[in-house]
Amino acid sequence: MLVELVTEDEYHDRMSDSVMTPAADCICAVERATEIVVYPASISNINVSYLRYPATPFLDYYIDGNGIMQLLAAGATHVWVTGEIDSSGAEHTVGDADWSSLTVELEFVEDMHMDFFNEVLSRVGIRLKEPMITQAAEQWKLEQKAM
Repeated sequence: MLVELVTEDEYHDRMSDSVMTPAADCICAVERATEIVVYPASISNINVSYLRYPATPFLDYYIDGNGIMQLLAAGATHVWVTGEIDSSGAEHTVGDADWSSLTVELEFVEDMHMDFFNEVLSRVGIRLKEPMITQAAEQWKLEQKAM
């Protein structure tokens, strides 16, 4: 059962409406200062999952003196040689300040993908067994390779 997070005003509106009053089959929660209060008060336990948008991945690079793109790992630094160009298009010379990579890695490691997709799908009411998801993912990979 899902718990709906509501504002203080929405909570008070629900309390004055006999159909929407919080009940075991219509649970709501209100965020207050340092706590989240769940209604009805008879609910003693809930499980909370928080999903946030991950940081936007970015692959930093520079163009070396031969015109070849060189990729920079997250946390890497690069010492400039005259004629090299950074990912923003600025040309550098020897003696310019070292470049700290702007690369941002994907936050979700591959081992987490199945759990993450299962959680998201269950939030929209789709309950799939893991083999079905794996099969669909493999089919998608094959289609992507064929493009």
